[in-house]
Amino acid sequence: MALYQDLAHSHIGLYVEEELMKYFPRLIQFLKGKEDKKNNNNNNNTASSTSTSTEQPTTNGSASIHNAEEAGTLLLQFDREWKEAVKRIDSDIIVGFSNFRTGSDILKKVCRCSPPQATETVL
Repeated sequence: MALYQDLAHSHIGLYVEEELMKYFPRLIQFLKGKEDKKNNNNNNNTASSTSTSTEQPTTNGSASIHNAEEAGTLLLQFDREWKEAVKRIDSDIIVGFSNFRTGSDILKKVCRCSPPQATETVL
């Protein structure tokens, strides 16, 4: 039973990501890029802490400004469109999942992807 639940949760996560990509593709891509960059920085910091090099990573100030502007634009777009998107996602879930409990769980996971989490990832 645990294997089934693990598979269901992993597939639900993929489904949630696909649903969000339908309605917020630029925001999801932006957040994935930030997450990948953060993971790469963590891997580089781990690798550099074991080496004897004293080099410090450099940051590009203009890239940070550009990212902040892009994040602001994406969050404003999200603010304008999220209610309608949630209605559409709810309709997609109702059509795709006849089991009310599963559908409700999926909708809850979709709704957990909120702007505060997005801004936390960006910062």
